[in-house]
Parts: sequence; C-alpha cells; structure tokens
Amino acid sequence: NKWLLAAAIDRDLMWRKKPQIYGTQYLVAADNSLELYQMDTTQISDQERIEHGVPVLTELLKQAEK
Repeated sequence: NKWLLAAAIDRDLMWRKKPQIYGTQYLVAADNSLELYQMDTTQISDQERIEHGVPVLTELLKQAEK
C-alpha cells in the first residue's frame, strides 16, 4: 500500500526531528486539537502525493486549519 509507505517515511522523518514530506503525520496540540506536523513542501509534488493516496498540499493545509 503506497499510503502506508508515505506514512512510514513521514513517521521516520518525524522521529528523526525532520520535516515530513507527504503530510500524513499530525500532533496533538495543547487544546487537544490536531495540528499537521512540520512539512518540507519542496520535496514531494502533488502528483506524487496523489499516487500515494495522500491529499494534495492545498487540501492538507486546509484540513490543518480546521
């Protein structure tokens, strides 16, 4: 499953204190809301996100705002 691969890559980057590249990882904020873990938006294209079953960057950022 390509989504699982993307999530595993992001989780590994997160554990190494580096920005994720696909946008699959969230953190729990102080108010118990979810916030998107920091991202390096220059490494992966929206087409690659789509191929891995991950929303495109603009959608990820919209979801993070909610």
